[in-house]
Amino acid sequence: PGHGLQARARAARHVLLARACRQHDLPVLLMAHTRDDQAETVALRLAAGGSWRSATGMSCQAPSPAWPEGRDLVLLRPCLDVSRADLRDVLVRRGAPWVEDPSNADRHYARIRMRDRLMVLGEAGFSSHRIAALADALGPIQRAERQSAWLAARTCLVLKDWGGAEIDCAAWARIVPAVRLTLLEALVSAVSGQALSPSRARLEPLDAA
Repeated sequence: PGHGLQARARAARHVLLARACRQHDLPVLLMAHTRDDQAETVALRLAAGGSWRSATGMSCQAPSPAWPEGRDLVLLRPCLDVSRADLRDVLVRRGAPWVEDPSNADRHYARIRMRDRLMVLGEAGFSSHRIAALADALGPIQRAERQSAWLAARTCLVLKDWGGAEIDCAAWARIVPAVRLTLLEALVSAVSGQALSPSRARLEPLDAA
């Protein structure tokens, strides 16, 4: 019980999945997220005040969010360009059973309420396919930004064996601000050991300092 139940349940699922993969020596885990899941994720992030980076949604390949259980485990999402209805049709035709999460019908959860709103938008001509296409278009831009941050790190950062980092402030100041914040996100996660970094709004004062 309490705030953020679905997010905490998601985190717990990833921990269990990562442990099972490690137990069976599996380096890759396939997830069945669909185009509709992608659209819901993007819409929820934007509704929460996210930037264009939030609109990149889920990537087709990503590291496991479970830490440290998911270290070196790669998630693949091969169904991001398939609708939920199409996936169910395939399962029905093949006689493959699935488990329906009862929370999918519970409007207490923001994702389910957003799902209903997206259905209304779809009836008005703004389909989930268009939202998912936006995520696809922004993905390469985010990857390029992260690549730039990785290259910039080699000019201004030294990671220490004890878990900290030294920053060459003069070299840091020469990096484009957006790339600096991308690098700072990764750096905070690296030295903190946490799965997620603070928001950019919280990182900006640190960057300025």
